[in-house]
Amino acid sequence: MKKEIILLIVIMMLSCKDTKKTYSPKTSPAATIENEVPDNEIDAYTGENVAHSELDYDESEYDESEYEASWGGYFVTAQGGLLCRDAPGGEVIHTFSYGEEVNVIEVTDEEQTIIDEGEEISGNWVEVSIDDGEETGYVFDGFLASMTLDLDAKKIATLTPTVFIGETNGKGVILDGEHYMYDTALNVIGKIEVDRIRNVRILNATRFERPERKEVTIYNYWEEHCKWANFVTIDYGGDEYIVFGENVLQITESDTYAFNNETINLIHATSFLTKTGTPTQELSGCAAGYNVLIKSNEGYSFVKDAASTEEDSDEVYTLFFEENEYGSDAIYDEIVKNDTLYAQVSQSFQEGVGAYKLKIFKDGGWQFIEYDKTRDYEQEYN
Repeated sequence: MKKEIILLIVIMMLSCKDTKKTYSPKTSPAATIENEVPDNEIDAYTGENVAHSELDYDESEYDESEYEASWGGYFVTAQGGLLCRDAPGGEVIHTFSYGEEVNVIEVTDEEQTIIDEGEEISGNWVEVSIDDGEETGYVFDGFLASMTLDLDAKKIATLTPTVFIGETNGKGVILDGEHYMYDTALNVIGKIEVDRIRNVRILNATRFERPERKEVTIYNYWEEHCKWANFVTIDYGGDEYIVFGENVLQITESDTYAFNNETINLIHATSFLTKTGTPTQELSGCAAGYNVLIKSNEGYSFVKDAASTEEDSDEVYTLFFEENEYGSDAIYDEIVKNDTLYAQVSQSFQEGVGAYKLKIFKDGGWQFIEYDKTRDYEQEYN
């Protein structure tokens, strides 16, 4: 009897010897799954060997999205472009330009290390889609970046094909004046004349900011880049135009007030000029924020600083609230009394906080005056 029991135990141990526990990202992590896997099996999502022992996952710590979205859009960092081949190391069938987005379909186990300008770069061959998925090929992923922050804005301006992406808020205005029109490659094709600030519908905008004219040489990026902007496709009067984003404002907020026997709108609107943070820079050093406009029976108007409208003033300033790495302004508690709109403005800046009061009125045009300014220096500014 004892011999039979010992023999049974040995058989059970031998039958369990090669059974290993693992998990699948596609399966609920609430339970541990038992199956047999070869030692060299690679998880398609994590790229790791899945032949682990006793893998137990707490569902509360499991984020399926990080696996579901592991692969997708990446950006080419090779200045001369990235060659796409019919197989790893095969014949060239396509070239992706610098900064172009590439959709990765699958990572192969084909590895490669190359020397580029004295730097050793290692990576895998990955399968990618060409022309929106109509064809596929293979590229070396050592020249792919997962974030646009790894790209150089100057190279984008000269090397990267133009890509327009959709806008979530289509309300906007185009400023008065004469504006260049462009084709989708950003070549000038004509001009449009706008007699005053007009309503437009914003259809889309370029992914990256660029200089207004692509043939203009970039002399000093850090002196020039705050005048770069996205190019914007607009619907103006039923016709579509591509214009430089400095000339278009996107309406982000509009509040209605009864003012002197008419209804006005106090509007917040942002331009497409380079913001404080850009696709290629976390901090650009550029002024960002929103303009304040009034829409009345006479149309749209900027609100001008009353002091700067005087005859001895060299420059006219308009109402603009900053939102950048150095601080921000916020307007609140707007109220109309008689022929004046009053508001409070709070400020935050590197060395402390502040506040002031604002009144907006009509005197030949819409004007504003700031008063009762206070500042609280909470910390020493170096």
